[in-house]
Amino acid sequence: MPPHRKDWAEAMLNEMAYVKSRRAAWHWLLGCTLFAIRERASYELGGVFMNRRIFKFLFGLSAASVIAVTGVYAIQKPYQRERILLFVFHGCTKYSCTRH
Repeated sequence: MPPHRKDWAEAMLNEMAYVKSRRAAWHWLLGCTLFAIRERASYELGGVFMNRRIFKFLFGLSAASVIAVTGVYAIQKPYQRERILLFVFHGCTKYSCTRH
């Protein structure tokens, strides 16, 4: 468990004394385990992505870039689009065409 959840982990262990049936114990065990994994993963990922605003900004910037490139491609004249497709998929230029 992350350091800020130590008290919660101790309380979780104390609850085990009050579980009545085997089925309830398995349900309690599964729930506590999944919660502990989720808490630890979010704690570790919080260290990786220290500031979510930066992550959101970079994601938005990359999405805007893809949209801009797609828009520029869409407004090109048909013969220019064909040249781009030939270059991207077949390696063709104005003077040579090499197939991969």
